[in-house]
Amino acid sequence: MALVHDPFIIPPSLGEKASAKYTDDLSDKTKAYGHMITYMDDIIGQMMARLKKHSIDENTLVIFTGDNGTHPSIVSKLPDMDLKGGKFSRTEAGSRVPFIARWPKKIKPAVTEDFICLVDVLPTIASIAGIELTAEVDGMDLSHNFLGTEGKDRDYIVMPFKGFYVRDKRFRLDADGRMFDIPVTSNKERYSEKETKNPEHEPDRKRLQALIDQYQSLPPLYDGAVKVEGFEAPELTEEQKKAAAKKAENKKAKRAEKKKK
Repeated sequence: MALVHDPFIIPPSLGEKASAKYTDDLSDKTKAYGHMITYMDDIIGQMMARLKKHSIDENTLVIFTGDNGTHPSIVSKLPDMDLKGGKFSRTEAGSRVPFIARWPKKIKPAVTEDFICLVDVLPTIASIAGIELTAEVDGMDLSHNFLGTEGKDRDYIVMPFKGFYVRDKRFRLDADGRMFDIPVTSNKERYSEKETKNPEHEPDRKRLQALIDQYQSLPPLYDGAVKVEGFEAPELTEEQKKAAAKKAENKKAKRAEKKKK
C-alpha cells in the first residue's frame, strides 16, 4: 500500500490510539509518521478480519514487507538503539526491511537471517501455487524457507542502485570500491557499517567485485517498451516528444559531466 510514505500527513482517524505511546522527544513529523503506521496496522487488521470471516485466514499466505528503509528524517526506536532512516542509501538502514510471511497451516513460527529479495517474491509464490514460469526472471524460488523443506538459499544480493552494490552475509561492496564489514551480532554492530581495508578481506573483495562485473555485463531482459496485451499506449503529442527528448539530453549531459569529474 502507499502507506507509510512521505509526505507524512495525519490520517483522518485513530489519533488517540496512535498518540497513546508517543514519547515527549518526538518531532511533529515523527508523530505523523507514527500515526500513519497505526493507520496502516488498522487497515491490515481489517484485511485479516475479513479473511477470518470467510474462514480462510489459517490457509492463506499473507506477506508483509517494504521496498526500502525509512525516510532519513525519521528516527526509529529499536530495543537497544535509536536508528535514523536510511532511505535513498545503500546502507542496512536503507535496504534491510521487515519481511513477514504468515500461513499458519504451512509455516511454523520462526525468525531467520536468510536472504530474500523482492525479486524473489514472484518465483516463490508461483512455486507455492504450482505455476510454472515461462519467462526468465531475476529472482529465486525460496519457498523452502517458508515450508521447512530442502532448497537452494540466496548467498548474496546484487542491487542496481546508484551504481551496483552487492551484499553477502558479512560484507557489502559498493560500485565505488568501498567495502563494509557488517557483523550481525547486534543492532549497533549491524548499523555501524564500518568500512574495511583489511588485506585479509581482499579475497572477499575480489569475489564480490566479480559478481558486480557479471551483473553489469548482462544484457537487459527486455529491450525497449514492454507491451501489455489489450493495452495500447497513447500517441505522444509533439510537445510531449520534445519534452522527453530534452529530458533525455539533460540526463546525457549530467552523465558526461560526472565522467569529467
